[in-house]
Amino acid sequence: MTATTEASFSSFRFSRIFRLVSIFFGSFVLLLFGVGWYFSSMLMYPGPPRCWAESFVFCQTPKERGLSYEEIAFSSADGTRLHGWWIPAPKATRAIIFSHGRGGDRRASLRLLPALHRAGFHVMALDYRNCGQNQRSFNSMGGLERQDLRAAIDFVEKTKRIHRIGLFGESLGAAISIQIMASDPRVATGIFEGGFASVKDVVAQRAHELYGLPRWPLLPIVFWLYNLRTGVDFDAINPETHIARIAPRPILLIHGDADRVVFPSHAHRLFRAARDPKTLWIVKGGKHTQTWQQQRKTFEERVVHFYQNTLPASP
Repeated sequence: MTATTEASFSSFRFSRIFRLVSIFFGSFVLLLFGVGWYFSSMLMYPGPPRCWAESFVFCQTPKERGLSYEEIAFSSADGTRLHGWWIPAPKATRAIIFSHGRGGDRRASLRLLPALHRAGFHVMALDYRNCGQNQRSFNSMGGLERQDLRAAIDFVEKTKRIHRIGLFGESLGAAISIQIMASDPRVATGIFEGGFASVKDVVAQRAHELYGLPRWPLLPIVFWLYNLRTGVDFDAINPETHIARIAPRPILLIHGDADRVVFPSHAHRLFRAARDPKTLWIVKGGKHTQTWQQQRKTFEERVVHFYQNTLPASP
C-alpha cells in the first residue's frame, strides 16, 4: 500500500468516525431537547384541578362544613378572570386569604374553614389561574399567580372593606404567599404550610423521587425551555430570597417531617432565611400538606392562636 493510499484510507476512516460522532451527538442533543420539552410541558400543564380526598378531606363547598358562603369573581392585573369563595363571619373585622397548592383548587381550604370562622375571621379561598372555574392557561410556578393573590387582597380591601388581612398558603400557595407578603405591607401576618425554598431544587428533587432523573444534564434544559416558553425566571421567584423582607411582621412555617413532595429541608432553609418574629413547627409523621390530618386538634388550635395573637380584632 502506497503512502498516498494509506493517507486516503486514514482520511476516509477519520471522516467516517467524525460523521458517526456527529450523528450520535446530534441525536443526543435532540433527545435532550425532546425530553426537556416534555418535562417543561408537565410543569406548565399539571392537568385539570382535582380534589385529593387524602389531602383535601372535603371536596364540595363550604355548605358541606355547615357554612354560608358567597361565590365571588374578580380580575387579575393582566385581565385573567378569577373565582373564589367568600365565607363571612358575623361582625368580623379580619380576613384570612387561603392559597391552594399546584394542581389543586379552593376546596383545599375546607378543612380549616370552621375553626377560622368560629374564631371570628372572614375567609377568602381563591382559585388561581388555570384552576377551578377559571380560564385555562398554564401554571407558572408562582410567577404569574402572584398577580392573582395581589388581586385577591385588593378585592378584600376595596370590595369587602376589610383592612386587617392575613395569609394562609400551602405548598405552591405558600411560596406565592411568601413573595406577596414580602412586597405588600397590607398583609399583617402569614402561615405557610409545606412551602418550598427554591423552585429549581424542589423540581429537581421531585424529578429524582418520581423518575430517578439526575439534575444534570436534563433539568437545566427543562428550566431553560420553561423560561423560553413562559417568560418566567425561576431564580427570580424563589421564596428563600424574599422571605427576609417580611419582617417585622410575624410568620409561622408548618411542615411535616414525612413530606416526600417538598422535603422538610425546605422549611429549615426558609426558617434560616427569615427574620424574627418567626416560628417553625415540624409535625411528626405529617405528609405533604396533610399535617391537619395528623394532628387536627393541635393544628387548629395553633393556627387560630397564631392569628388571634398576630391579627387582633382591633389594632
